[in-house]
Amino acid sequence: MAGLTNAQIAAELVLSPKTVSAHVEHILAKLGVARRAEIAAWAATVRATEPPASPTPPQLQVAAPN
Repeated sequence: MAGLTNAQIAAELVLSPKTVSAHVEHILAKLGVARRAEIAAWAATVRATEPPASPTPPQLQVAAPN
């Protein structure tokens, strides 16, 4: 959700803006950074180094009882 305000993120996730703000502050502290842009840069780096997600396995076919 790059570029969104706390209020916009809160509306999208059905949370209060204060809850979003607290989560952002915790992420900043955990990563040891000062700005949201640094969180985005970290996330982009992590995504670039992760292997591609495996496709969703097909649903199991359950045989009907005889």
